[in-house]
Amino acid sequence: MNRALLFVLITLLVSIACDEEPTSVLVPGGGENLGGISQGIYGTVLFWEGDFMPTFPGDDSGGVVYPVERDVCIFEAVLHQDVEWIYAEIEPGFHAYVAADIPAILVDVVRSGGDGYFEAELPAGRYSIFVREGGYYYANLVDGGGFVYPAEVKDGRTTEVEFDITYMATY
Repeated sequence: MNRALLFVLITLLVSIACDEEPTSVLVPGGGENLGGISQGIYGTVLFWEGDFMPTFPGDDSGGVVYPVERDVCIFEAVLHQDVEWIYAEIEPGFHAYVAADIPAILVDVVRSGGDGYFEAELPAGRYSIFVREGGYYYANLVDGGGFVYPAEVKDGRTTEVEFDITYMATY
């Protein structure tokens, strides 16, 4: 098995074992003008679907990850404990914890394209990112300080975000 793939699978399994919620990685940007913005957040929204359990070599019945169009909702940074979460059916037969109430200011809403790419020009600050999924606000990452899907924008810098939608994935 490819070492990089094995590393990713082990990292994913360890992160799942340590958290009750699936996680994603926020990668700090730093480009002066990536994707047409000089300061803000940019990235990709990816949908994970299917079985991501490790399988035998040659078994390609696993899950798929693909980019999707979604409304990306950027709020002022909000703590997980302050959000009102509900367990709701997003797709027939698929449930997830989603935000019913987010006690933070909605700063911007941008739409990712068919390639999953989005960008938002933003002032320096800390933000929490959600996507609209099935009529709800969805986010599945909390950092060590308790902030929901955090992203920080520094003066003159950009921050890259990979937003993973994982409620239809099994691990």
